[in-house]
Amino acid sequence: MRRILPMLVLLWPLAGWSQSDAPYVGSAPLRMADALLEWCQEDDSAEMFMCMGYLAGVSDALEAISFTAGWGTSGVCRPRGTTLGKVRAEVIEWAKDNPEMRGRAGSVMVISALQDAFPCGADNASLPQ
Repeated sequence: MRRILPMLVLLWPLAGWSQSDAPYVGSAPLRMADALLEWCQEDDSAEMFMCMGYLAGVSDALEAISFTAGWGTSGVCRPRGTTLGKVRAEVIEWAKDNPEMRGRAGSVMVISALQDAFPCGADNASLPQ
């Protein structure tokens, strides 16, 4: 229970965020994977920077989970020096390879992409950042 409580505290603000008050990109809510992918595929635009902010937020939340619940518990073990640009490229590639996930929440797409790109285990000897 002591490990679950910090995760719940971090995720609590998201519980009240409904579709109706979510920011929109065109006609799709930001938290939908397809809308997030549109932002992430833009180069040198305001949308790309919003994508990077979203990716940084999800990545930081995963780091916080690992810090509070134990290294690797989020299923993501990014090597030291991994750039946000690399995270963005991995998310875009994963989304293209998994089109069935584009109707899900953007955070689900990002977490799934990062778990595939940077898995924890014997092959990944990365340390907490």
